[in-house]
Amino acid sequence: LLIQRNMNFRFDIINMHEVPYEIFINSTEPAEVILSILCDFKGQSPNIILPLILERLRELDKGGLVLEKHFVQLEIIANLRNLQPLLTKIMETMPITYDLRKDIRYKQGKLEGKLEGKIEGKIEAALAKDQTFVISLLSNGISPLEKIADLTLLDLDFVKMTKARFERALKMATSKKYTGEDITKATGLVSEVVEKWVLKK
Repeated sequence: LLIQRNMNFRFDIINMHEVPYEIFINSTEPAEVILSILCDFKGQSPNIILPLILERLRELDKGGLVLEKHFVQLEIIANLRNLQPLLTKIMETMPITYDLRKDIRYKQGKLEGKLEGKIEGKIEAALAKDQTFVISLLSNGISPLEKIADLTLLDLDFVKMTKARFERALKMATSKKYTGEDITKATGLVSEVVEKWVLKK
């Protein structure tokens, strides 16, 4: 009960740890699916529940950049339960890939009559250029991300996603267990970016 002058408020406090995870994981809204990581796993191991959450987010995916945004949000919230290290490890081993065909640049650049292979090559080159621009600024200590977005004329969400991918790629490279191809598939960074900015670090 919250009492202020001339106003009284009453509300219930819900402990998310007591809410069954199924309530949120079966939602059709990604934001609600993400909340399932805070819920009661009903005695099941996080090693079982976390992959289910990731798979559900991928099922609801409507675009590569949006999916990456949801993964980053999930990682941030996972930290509230000290599950971020485990989540990152699971994400590295799952075949979660970034589909260039879902990227807005692909959709904007696809012209009738062009061969898909040539288009993807151009889109990948453009994506590599943008990712390189963002990573080079990050590596030189430029911050905040809003400033990078202004300098590069790129969308802030793209800058945030590139930063998250780059950090994940560096973690994978440090483990020495993954090839450049593995890192490219798992993070969504273009192969030439991985080669220049991750493997040569």
